[in-house]
Amino acid sequence: MPEDKSWSWIDGAFKKRPIPYPYVSLIIFICCYLIYIFLSMLVESFPDYHDWDANIKRKILITSLLVAYGMAGVKYFIDNVRGVFKMMEPAPGCQKKIAALNVQLEDRFTKSKRFYIILFLVISPFYGIDLMRGEVRSYLLTEYRLTGSLSIDSITLDIFNNIAALLILYTMAMILWIIFNTRWALSDLEGGSHGHIIEIDLFNVDDVGGLKPIRNLILKLVVYQFIAVSLAIINFVDPDKIMYHEILFLVLLFIITVCFFVSGWFVIQELLEGERGRNINSINELYRQQNHRVQDIIAGEEYWDNQEKLDRILTSMNFLKDERDRVKEASKHAYNFKSIFIFISSSLVPFITTYLLPVIIKEGSKVSEHITPKMEFLNDQVLPLINESLQIFY
Repeated sequence: MPEDKSWSWIDGAFKKRPIPYPYVSLIIFICCYLIYIFLSMLVESFPDYHDWDANIKRKILITSLLVAYGMAGVKYFIDNVRGVFKMMEPAPGCQKKIAALNVQLEDRFTKSKRFYIILFLVISPFYGIDLMRGEVRSYLLTEYRLTGSLSIDSITLDIFNNIAALLILYTMAMILWIIFNTRWALSDLEGGSHGHIIEIDLFNVDDVGGLKPIRNLILKLVVYQFIAVSLAIINFVDPDKIMYHEILFLVLLFIITVCFFVSGWFVIQELLEGERGRNINSINELYRQQNHRVQDIIAGEEYWDNQEKLDRILTSMNFLKDERDRVKEASKHAYNFKSIFIFISSSLVPFITTYLLPVIIKEGSKVSEHITPKMEFLNDQVLPLINESLQIFY
C-alpha cells in the first residue's frame, strides 16, 4: 500500500523518523530549551543563569514548549483529518464522491496558495508591530536586548530566537489552515458540491448518527487551539506591562476557534436533521399509503370480509407511528453535555491566563521582596549565632 503524501513539511519530517512523533516532539522541546540556556550563558551581556528572574525562565520554557507543541499538533491533526474523512462510510452510490472529496482535501493542503496568505497574516502582525514601534523582535529576553554587541554568540542566539519564533507562528498558521480546510470539507458534506454523500445512522450507538469521529476532531482542534493561545498569552505576559497588540491577535485566534466550533456544531446538527427529515418523510409516505388502503377498505362493499386485512394494516400504521417517534428522538444533539463542558472549560483557560497571571506574577514579586530582606537577616544574624551555639555545645 503506497504511503500517504505529506500534507506539510512537518508531516513529512516526522514520517522520516522511526521514533513516534510524540517522543520526537519531547526531544525537540528539551533540545530547544537547552540550546536557549547554552547560548544565553555564552553571551557576556546577559546575567549569569543563577541571576535570571522567574520571568526570563518562564519565557524560555514556554517558547521551547510552544515549538514542540505546535509541531506535534500539526502532525497529529493532519493524521486525524486525513483519517477521519478517508474512513467515512459513503452513502449508497457515493463512493466516488467520497474519493473526490478526499482528493480535493489533499489538493487544498498540498497545492493551494491560500495557506501563504494565512501565513503572511499570522506573521505580519508580530513583526509589523515591532517595525511600527521602531523595535527589533526579541521574543525571549525583552528586558536584555542585544544592543551594541555583535559577538558570534549574541548573533547566534538572536538567529535561533527568531527561528523559534517563526516556527511557532508557522505552526499557528498551519493549525488555522487545518481548521479552515476541515470547515470547507464539512461544508461539502453539508450539501455543497457533493451533497449528502455519507451514511448517517440515527440509531448509531454513538448517539450522533455515526458522526462521532467528526465531532471529536472538531472538539480536539478547539481544545488544542485554546491551550496554544493560553501558552502564547503566558509568553507575552510581563510583570510590568502586557503586550496588548500581540494578545489582541491571539484573541482573534480565540474568536476564530469559537466560530469553528459553533459552525461545526451547526453542520453536524444539519446533517442529523437532514437525515431525520428524510426518514420521517419516508415513514409519512408509507403511513399515507396505508391510510389510503384503510379508507378504500372502509368505503368498499366487502368491509366485513376484509376485517383481518384491515387489522394488519392498522397494526402496521401503529408501528409506523412508533417508528416516527423513535426517529424524532434519535441523535437529537450534535454535542452532548460532556462535549459542551470540555469546550466551556477549555475556553476559560485563555481568560484565566490573561487576567490572573499578571496578578500572580506581581504578587509573587511582592512576596519575594518581603522574603529577601528576611533571608538576608537570617544569613547575616541568625545563622552565625546558631553556628556559635553549636560550637560551644560541642
